[in-house]
Amino acid sequence: MFEVSIIVWLVLAIVTAFLAARKNRSFIGWLIIGLVIPLIGFILILVMPEGKPLEEEETKKAAKPAASSA
Repeated sequence: MFEVSIIVWLVLAIVTAFLAARKNRSFIGWLIIGLVIPLIGFILILVMPEGKPLEEEETKKAAKPAASSA
């Protein structure tokens, strides 16, 4: 019975991390959350909105002109 609990715990943590990655969130960060608090982490990632893609944020930063000090 203990082995089944460990397997369910690990599967839930991995599923949480994959769901987070699909929502543009940190895979490693949510894997750690899933390992520490598996059910709460799973529920949190289900209700969280999607994050902004990293490429979009980097493009916006690069598109902003630098303020001139003159």
